[in-house]
Amino acid sequence: MADKRTDIQEYYDKELIVYGNHPSLVPQYIPTGISDLDKLLDGGLRRKAFSLFVGEYGQGKTWTAQMLAKTSINAGLTVAYVDVEKSYHPGWWKQVGVNISKLQVALPQYGEQVIDMVVDLLKEEIDVIIIDSTAAMVPTAEEEVTADQQTMGLHPKLVGKFYKLANIANKSSHVFVINQLRENIGVVYGNPQTVPGGRAQGFFSSTYIQCRRSGWIEENKVRKGFDLKYEVMKQRGTANVGDSITVPFLFSG
Repeated sequence: MADKRTDIQEYYDKELIVYGNHPSLVPQYIPTGISDLDKLLDGGLRRKAFSLFVGEYGQGKTWTAQMLAKTSINAGLTVAYVDVEKSYHPGWWKQVGVNISKLQVALPQYGEQVIDMVVDLLKEEIDVIIIDSTAAMVPTAEEEVTADQQTMGLHPKLVGKFYKLANIANKSSHVFVINQLRENIGVVYGNPQTVPGGRAQGFFSSTYIQCRRSGWIEENKVRKGFDLKYEVMKQRGTANVGDSITVPFLFSG
């Protein structure tokens, strides 16, 4: 029987094995458009990588994604917004300054379709893909059962599959993932906060940021916005866990 093992030289020829000083190993970054956040993240969000931005409702996660989309499109990059929550409103994105005529909006109907869409977008080498949000990725098996039937573990398995397949398909893109911050009921000791979707999110993400309000911005006793705090939960770069910056978020956009 013929030896089917691959000659090691083939890996070098295809640059699947390279030396540590190879240009392809030098990180490339896409700016978010939020200067202080870009400084914290060594210049922005890494290509060929995932970022995870989590927080409670109304804490600036989607606004951050909008700023990323605006800056990327203005720089001539391609951007896709995967609207899992079905919350996209053209007026809101235009108010922030996003050129929506160049924003690709994907409208998946169920969780497995999110995976298929994102993998195909990655194969097309779209520069920035925004997922809003993994918490809303519903497996088809969960849709097909009645409300009183248990479907424990289906969502984390789906999210884990998403990261595995998207990671394989990602050649040059940045995948900006939004998720919610929730609290486990009945936790007495330790941190009750949790991110739905399982641990794969943290393992695969090169950047993991928590967004939260840190104070109101007022003018003549009228609230004009709030201070938005970004705290590093994980970062493959010079930032340390716990490092943070605060930027103003104004309601006027």
